[in-house]
Amino acid sequence: MVRQRGGRRERAGEVVGDRDGRDRGAERPGGHRGLKPLSDADKAQIERLLTSEALLDTGEHPTITFRSTSITGTPAEFEITGDLTIKGRTRPVTVHGGSDGDGMVCGWATVTQSAFGIKPYSAFMGALKLADEVRIEYAVTSLEPLPGAESA
Repeated sequence: MVRQRGGRRERAGEVVGDRDGRDRGAERPGGHRGLKPLSDADKAQIERLLTSEALLDTGEHPTITFRSTSITGTPAEFEITGDLTIKGRTRPVTVHGGSDGDGMVCGWATVTQSAFGIKPYSAFMGALKLADEVRIEYAVTSLEPLPGAESA
């Protein structure tokens, strides 16, 4: 499957059809259509980049936090507004989501990287760029109480 996410292409081994159902062919790991799996060296380079000062700077800022300030809607469809802190910078963010009624909660939020001091990723002398505004998607399948939280 090839999905566009904030200027970045994600790939997995699935057959993808257009909206009208026409097959566009298979994207398979292992080299089909020029794709190849990430090597251990590739994975290590990605890890170094993500934790670097230019991106998340995890050495100085090991956690990302979100504190809700308001919740509107229903369990089936809701918005949570709150303060997101990344790299020591706090900005307001609205998280959109919903539940399927069986415990699965999923949704999305849009984040502007530069507002948090993150330089959008760029490679190949600027030929490959990640957009400054990115959409973050989430899926929660189970919840655990915070340490020290009392059970009801």
